[in-house]
Amino acid sequence: VVLQGAINFGILHFATWAGDSLYPLWALVRDILSTASIFVAIYFIFFYIIGKGDDLKKFLPWLFIFALTVNFSYPVSRGLIDLSNVAANSVYQSAVPEAQTSTSITDAPLTFKIVQALGIQRSILSFDVGAAGSVAGSIQSVAPALALFLCLVYIDYILFQIAILLMVRLLTLIGCIIFSPLLFVDIIV
Repeated sequence: VVLQGAINFGILHFATWAGDSLYPLWALVRDILSTASIFVAIYFIFFYIIGKGDDLKKFLPWLFIFALTVNFSYPVSRGLIDLSNVAANSVYQSAVPEAQTSTSITDAPLTFKIVQALGIQRSILSFDVGAAGSVAGSIQSVAPALALFLCLVYIDYILFQIAILLMVRLLTLIGCIIFSPLLFVDIIV
């Protein structure tokens, strides 16, 4: 459920909630940087007026580039993230083709497909305890049952780690969108 929730929230349905939720935070960072650039421009203009600074000619092109990168960082970063989500969605849909109709967080077709591909589902279904307490089916003793249990725990651990990585990816993308004005300016300058 955690893995499917991370995939649904971070990849499949990212575009439906991210725009309305993240734009006001991005706008706040953009406004702070724009205000700071105005104060820096006033500083350079003041020293140019009093004749102590000749850096205004060097500063104006950087101010123009700064204004462009700050104001267009949201659509550029959203476009790049949407492109990466399309690629991730393509990988997900190729791994789990029946997931195209699945929209619920409680559906876990990816987990079931992995367990089925490893053949563990067949082993689990063949494990049956008889009426007299004897084990019937393909698992005849405690050692194979324990090995199967440990395999299931290890697979759950791996899938949980994948879910954690997808959640960290989601938080990183959110941070990249919100702080994209600052990141783009840092790259340019």
